[in-house]
Amino acid sequence: MHKLRWAVALTLGLGTGLAAQEADAPATPAPSPAALEKIAQLEQEIAEFTKKWREEQKAESEKQAEEARKAAAEGRPAPKVIRAMAMRPDYASFVEKLGGWSAEASGEDQALFLVKMVQLGGVAKGSKGLAALEQLAAEHLQSSQWASLGMLLPNLSRALGEERAKELWAKLADHPNGDVRGYVALAIHGSVLKSAELESVEYKASRAAVLAAAEKVSDARLRSQLEGAVDLREKLADGAVAPDIEGVDIDGVAFKLSDYKGKIVFLDFWGDW
Repeated sequence: MHKLRWAVALTLGLGTGLAAQEADAPATPAPSPAALEKIAQLEQEIAEFTKKWREEQKAESEKQAEEARKAAAEGRPAPKVIRAMAMRPDYASFVEKLGGWSAEASGEDQALFLVKMVQLGGVAKGSKGLAALEQLAAEHLQSSQWASLGMLLPNLSRALGEERAKELWAKLADHPNGDVRGYVALAIHGSVLKSAELESVEYKASRAAVLAAAEKVSDARLRSQLEGAVDLREKLADGAVAPDIEGVDIDGVAFKLSDYKGKIVFLDFWGDW
């Protein structure tokens, strides 16, 4: 019951006052040209650093493979100790640089640097990326830079814990940026759309909130994701009528899935990419 009240309350939060807010919204603050130039230069440095890292990883991988081949050719066991391959570059030096910029900045400039710290540093416990996220939430809750964190928002519970994540989602639910509200809608209502009974008040409230959020986003992929969350549940749920797939069989004869209504049908989806 508590979960239902929380979901309905946040549904109202997503919808209440949005029309008035967007009809007469003030100009969105933006980072200064100097801050944007800093980030552009930093991203170039990161691109070059990443390229070099990938080349080094490839060379190391080839070296290990050659060692294994040489051992096999000589009848020796393959090397037991394989040097671990990093999953991603270590961007610590860039995070440090951003931390210095952030300490000297304010407003949208600082928010821009903090968001980049989160993106590069990650949000593992004790990380500088997580510290930057917490500062962003404490000092820049209405910043337009939150939109750049996108897909991180629905996954905040992993970094912050369920309760703290819910608190932050609730604060961001009326954010002036429609895309931020869209990602928050996924965070708040995603699990309900997946598991609640279709006829339940809880499901209907979440469905309405997600579709309302979809109407306000500017990112086409995000809109598709929001609408797809509802379609996936309602069109492909157990007991639902399957979409009427159309195609051409191996003999060149057109068909529709509905042609086989009442029969057992095995669908095999494949690709050759």
